[in-house]
Amino acid sequence: MRQITQDAVNAMVFDEEFKKGNTKVWHYNDPCEEFVSFMSLHGSIIAKMTAMGSLYIQNAGYFTNVTKERLNGFKDLAGGQNVNIVQKEGIWYLNGMEWDGEWICVLNGNRLHYTEKQLGQAFKDCLAICSMDCCYCP
Repeated sequence: MRQITQDAVNAMVFDEEFKKGNTKVWHYNDPCEEFVSFMSLHGSIIAKMTAMGSLYIQNAGYFTNVTKERLNGFKDLAGGQNVNIVQKEGIWYLNGMEWDGEWICVLNGNRLHYTEKQLGQAFKDCLAICSMDCCYCP
C-alpha cells in the first residue's frame, strides 16, 4: 500500500484533515449530519463514513488502479473483511463479487466519533430510539 493511501485512511478513521496530491480527507463536526468524514480522489468523493462508523465506498465511475488502491486501503479495517477489490479481465470484484463501482456499505459501524458531551441531548435521544446503524437528528 502506498504511503499516501495509508495516511489518507488513517486521517479518515482518526478524524484528521488530510490533503496530499490528488487525495483529500475532510470532516464535518456536526454529529447530526449522516455522513461526517469524506475521502476524495481528483475531486470525486470515493469514501464516506457516518458518525456511527459505517463506511461506504464507490469508484465515482473511475475504474483506475489509483482508485482501486485508495479503496483497498480500507482493507485492514474490521479484520480485513470489508474491502478487497481486484480486477479480472477488466471487471472489478469487491470481496469476490462483481461490483459496478456504485455506492456500497462495506462496514456497518457501531462506534461514535463524538463523546456524549459533544453529542448533545437531542442526538442522544435520537440514538436511543434508532434501530438503524445511523440516525437522523430531529
